[in-house]
Amino acid sequence: MNSYRIIPLIALLFCFFITSYSFAQDSKEPIFELDCSIPLEAQHVRPGAKGSEIPVKLGFFVIDVKEIDDLEQTYTADFWFNTTWNDPRLSEKVLGKSLEKCIYKLDEIWAPQVIVLNRNGGEELLDRIARVDPDGNVNIKQRYVGELTSDLDFADFPFDSQVLHFIMAAVGVDGRDIAFEVDNTKTGQRDSFSAEGWTIKLADAKSTTELLKTWGDIPIQNLKRMDFTLVAERDKLYYLWKVIAPLCLIVLMAWA
Repeated sequence: MNSYRIIPLIALLFCFFITSYSFAQDSKEPIFELDCSIPLEAQHVRPGAKGSEIPVKLGFFVIDVKEIDDLEQTYTADFWFNTTWNDPRLSEKVLGKSLEKCIYKLDEIWAPQVIVLNRNGGEELLDRIARVDPDGNVNIKQRYVGELTSDLDFADFPFDSQVLHFIMAAVGVDGRDIAFEVDNTKTGQRDSFSAEGWTIKLADAKSTTELLKTWGDIPIQNLKRMDFTLVAERDKLYYLWKVIAPLCLIVLMAWA
């Protein structure tokens, strides 16, 4: 009878011994701290020779167009864009280590200052952080939800189509050296949007330069910019049935 009581006790002691041994072995393994330090120059100074172009790829993805406001000449959108450039100083080949698992705030690493020129307030949903791959390619992903302004022409309403602009511009000390390119691998749109009564498609992007007189404390300068556009075509049948037909019915009832 006593033997039946001893067996569970032996099993318990055995489990305790195995657990203690494993813990002791684990505690002997060295702990490696992640080294994310980078040269001071790479924190504050642009890559490449001063005055030379800095290729910067922009990827633009439209998550949703929520509303197009005829009266206010605005539209509400949810979108994100990727900014990518190469900094050889941060490559594994130069540093002798990979920064792939590191995360940097934008005040800890040199980065082009890219803004949405026609953004009218709104909310920034992602933290402003940068990641670096072993080849020194630096990537920033940003997402915004809010109003944007655009010159909309409703003269042909309800048979009109509109162009919705997303204007990205490079500002700051190195802004004039930025050379924008479209990152087609990160550019696109969802199949459908929330805005009712519209068929919306992403059009080709265009890189250009604009003379901007003032932008906060930024002096007069030529800004490098990238224009992404959406073509919004009003659904004629939608407005005939949802807007015009009810109005005609109201008029007929008033005359009756």
